[in-house]
Amino acid sequence: MNSQNILDAIRLSPHNPEWAKEFQQEKQRILHLIEPSVIDIQHIGSTSIPSISAKPIIDILIALVQPGLTANHMTSLQSLGYLYEGQVLNLAEHHFFRKGMPRTHHIHIADFESDFWHRHILFRDYLRAHIKEAKRYNQLKHELSKKFEFDRKSYTMSKTPLIESILANARSWKATLG
Repeated sequence: MNSQNILDAIRLSPHNPEWAKEFQQEKQRILHLIEPSVIDIQHIGSTSIPSISAKPIIDILIALVQPGLTANHMTSLQSLGYLYEGQVLNLAEHHFFRKGMPRTHHIHIADFESDFWHRHILFRDYLRAHIKEAKRYNQLKHELSKKFEFDRKSYTMSKTPLIESILANARSWKATLG
């Protein structure tokens, strides 16, 4: 096993209220550089859900006024220490950046009206509102983090069935809200 795998290991931490502050600080740094291009910036992922453990990585979802990245976006985000990883999910509307090793932040740039955008916001909001579902997800994350400590891809893929089940419940919940 190389040092890259060890630094990128799956290690969960109990929820830390500082994560919301870290998101706000990073959001301001990003907006300072690319604000006219931004429709919205959201804190997503497990660090945005107060009742669960998380890899201590702040996930940031950004929607741009004009879809697609420009050279200015790339240069600006690189100046903040972000490394562009590309369209890792093979989705035209999704671009991924990471910062740090071990990782400290992820940026996901997605079209504001895309399924990617809506799924991530809905998942976060549903788990914030449904503690039992959040705890069920949290339990699976802990089991998988032990099984796939040095295999980020398998860890992520193994969460997919439960995530899809939670999203189905979340869509029904959202429909009842109007």
